[in-house]
Amino acid sequence: MLTLAGGCRLLTHQQLQPRLALLLLALSLAASLPVLQGSSEVFKYGDDPEFAGNDTGTHWTYGLAGEDWAGSEPDGSTWLCQSGQQQSPVNLPTSPDAAAPLDASHKASWQLGSLTANGSNVGIANNGHNVQVSWQDPSFEPYLSLVVQAGQPLESCLTLRPGHKTATVKAVPQQLHFHTHSEHLLGGRIFPLEAHLVSLVEQSQLPSCPPGGCVVVTAVLFELGDNLTQDNAWLAPLFEAMPYSEGEASHLPAGTRFDLQQLLPPNSSYIAYGGSLTTPPCSEGVTWLVMLEPQPLSLKQWRDFMKAVGDYNCTLNGSTSDAGSINGTAPAPRVGLAEAPSNSSSSSGSSSQGAPAANITGGNNISSNSSAVASSPPNRLLLSTNRDTAIISSSSVHVPSTGLSRLLLEAASSGQHYSCSKLGAGSNYRLPQPLNGRTLRIWRDVSSSKKSYLNDAASAASAGAVAGIVIGVTLGAGLTAGFGYWGWKLYNKRRLKRFYNMDNDMMMVTQEVERQWLNTGPGGSSAPVAGAGAAGLARSRHSINNIP
Repeated sequence: MLTLAGGCRLLTHQQLQPRLALLLLALSLAASLPVLQGSSEVFKYGDDPEFAGNDTGTHWTYGLAGEDWAGSEPDGSTWLCQSGQQQSPVNLPTSPDAAAPLDASHKASWQLGSLTANGSNVGIANNGHNVQVSWQDPSFEPYLSLVVQAGQPLESCLTLRPGHKTATVKAVPQQLHFHTHSEHLLGGRIFPLEAHLVSLVEQSQLPSCPPGGCVVVTAVLFELGDNLTQDNAWLAPLFEAMPYSEGEASHLPAGTRFDLQQLLPPNSSYIAYGGSLTTPPCSEGVTWLVMLEPQPLSLKQWRDFMKAVGDYNCTLNGSTSDAGSINGTAPAPRVGLAEAPSNSSSSSGSSSQGAPAANITGGNNISSNSSAVASSPPNRLLLSTNRDTAIISSSSVHVPSTGLSRLLLEAASSGQHYSCSKLGAGSNYRLPQPLNGRTLRIWRDVSSSKKSYLNDAASAASAGAVAGIVIGVTLGAGLTAGFGYWGWKLYNKRRLKRFYNMDNDMMMVTQEVERQWLNTGPGGSSAPVAGAGAAGLARSRHSINNIP
């Protein structure tokens, strides 16, 4: 050890080496200790560690807006999100000739009706993928009518032509859910919110449908109004009762009027096409009816929904000395979700058979939501996040080498649990998919006083064309008249000159006649003309020469 001036000491290499070893040992031990109380992490919507959910297939979120959806269903069937050729959503073109028009006798119609909530018959659930509204009331029988070719599958509604023999089938709405921002685009335009009314055509009506039924989705777009503070009156009670955390459910208060027909805009113009579910397993064979007139939305309502699908800031609480409780107090219970029984036999779907009902139903299971009270899983330590959910015991903890699992550790003796709060605005949309030459059909409602977005575009284009024609014809007529008048004047001027002058030939003839006449006199007489006659001839000759 060396001593410097001022009393400072320098350690020798032999003295420093054991101290460094102790420091490295302490750091390694600290890294291996359990997560300290109060540490926080950020989790995506759909990854809330307070809610395990009941995903039994590949776990998924909206982290990459659907670009990373590669997985399988519980029965092992592979998702079509990456390989499907008729995927949804899409960017719908707005040019007037983008879609073939539907005959009035072939258009869809909606008879959705309304019911009065009794406190338990209209449920609103945040399931970690969207906010879903479902209902259970025997007196409430909404439906929409679709016209198809007789004896043909549901997608024949997209190829109808005048003269085809037709049949009408009913699709029964099962549930309603929302996405932000919109999943479908109109001419590249994005809307703040999109609602999906999911309906089923039963196999008894259309034998070509799978046992779970053919899926028909009515999409309604929402846009901000001129007055950003003006709430949509129809959305107001739904969003006021909307749960903000996944795994929670609520109900419309008793006495609230739930008028499903008011979901639809006054103008019933729509574009129909064949697509898929917009969530895994992305099953194809779904018939889409996208309404073209947006409904209004306030900025507050949009903000509230973005909060409901927002990410989480979670803090790990508790001490390893507490056995299953925090300071002797068990975590408060949360209202959980009860899913409808799945129909995994048809989970992959096909374009000819229709998408499975297993992934979209829930309309007849709201009663289970009303009584499903599950304790918040307080003893889960999230080790890694990605796709597959696996609940394992603490004695067999290991992180898979692939890093593709969402691994949840059961740590009942640790007493640790997550406490989460909303971090901010989020989203739950899938990016648009290629059309790949699919057939688009359009119904234009010209009877309504309000025009759809596509009709407005077409009207603007037509008005521009008419204005262009009028301006062009006016300018053309003016130019034509101007040139015509100038030509007419020029023609007359030249005609008069030719009449009097004949390019000087007539003048030469006139002069010769005058000369002969003056020399010979009238009647061939050789006597010259004198006096007034000569003067008059001179005046006449002068006037002829001065004609322009």
